[in-house]
Amino acid sequence: IINVSSAGQAPFDFDNVQLRHSWSGGQAYCQAKLGQIMLTMDLAEALAGTGVTVNALHPASYMPTKIVTHLFTPQSTLAEGVANILIMVVAPELAEETGRYVNRAKVATADSQAYDPAARAETIQRQLRDPHRTGDEAQCAFVDAKDAPTVSPNGVYGRCADHGIEARAIAA
Repeated sequence: IINVSSAGQAPFDFDNVQLRHSWSGGQAYCQAKLGQIMLTMDLAEALAGTGVTVNALHPASYMPTKIVTHLFTPQSTLAEGVANILIMVVAPELAEETGRYVNRAKVATADSQAYDPAARAETIQRQLRDPHRTGDEAQCAFVDAKDAPTVSPNGVYGRCADHGIEARAIAA
């Protein structure tokens, strides 16, 4: 499994995850990409020993996609990005790598929160909350052991019996 990610990553401020105090589209994008890398790490742990590898890849910077060409000057080609994805698929030196962040074709270091089990657990708990609920329901944190989010080869699942909130992300 290759999650196409980004070198653009920003740590989560768990007191302002939704950026309600200071909205920034760039910050939101970078937090989302870090969240994706964090989920990659958790899924790699859940699939350990199955023969399935899970990695996050930053294929290239500012490829000429629709979103980039409207906002930035392209710095890489689509061919470069595709080539780095193919390297992840066929390179023998990466065949056994799992739970890694790869920048282009090299194993690299992601933001430190990606390697912090407590930060990853907090991120999953917050992702499983329903952002459209209000009051007590929005504050549901799946804190009881019976309601704790779980990561398995089938995906991530969380449920809060108190508020009837259920969420799951299915592994493809």
